[in-house]
Amino acid sequence: MTTTSDEKDGTTIWDFDWDTYTLTISGNGEMEGCEEGDVGLTRVTVAPWTSVKALVRHVVIEEGVTSVNKDAFNGYSLIESVKLPQTLRTIGEDAFHSCTSLRSIDIPAGVERIEDTLFDDISLEEINMPHTLEFVSHQSIGDCSNLEEVVFETIPEFEIAVNDSIVDFEVPPKIKIIFIE
Repeated sequence: MTTTSDEKDGTTIWDFDWDTYTLTISGNGEMEGCEEGDVGLTRVTVAPWTSVKALVRHVVIEEGVTSVNKDAFNGYSLIESVKLPQTLRTIGEDAFHSCTSLRSIDIPAGVERIEDTLFDDISLEEINMPHTLEFVSHQSIGDCSNLEEVVFETIPEFEIAVNDSIVDFEVPPKIKIIFIE
């Protein structure tokens, strides 16, 4: 049984499949609909699909979507897999922060920017970065206890770099950074 949302936010819509626990985002252009608000003393971002947050196991973002919003899936601890489209260009800050069950994610060729704490508190073992990557925030990789290797197909511009070296790129000490040119 598939339930399609009635939420239409700009150019993207979402759908949740109750049988497979899959959240699908489709449309054209930037992901829209994530709004910031206050809960008590805490500022939070609320996505249109928050009503199914406790159920989502898989995320599919379809071709045509060009960005993943800041905090779009922050705290979705049951997400096990994410499929990103070739049309994706930007992944926002904290987009997959605290997705503690996430084991699989491929960053597709075409992604140009990765913002702060994208890979923080998740269970990935290896991340492959595409050759199209132009910018990586120095805090994009945080507390990833299983992460052992980050492979870059090219050397992107880092937020804080001196003479083409990664001076203040913050990664846990056990992680190996590999550049392939």
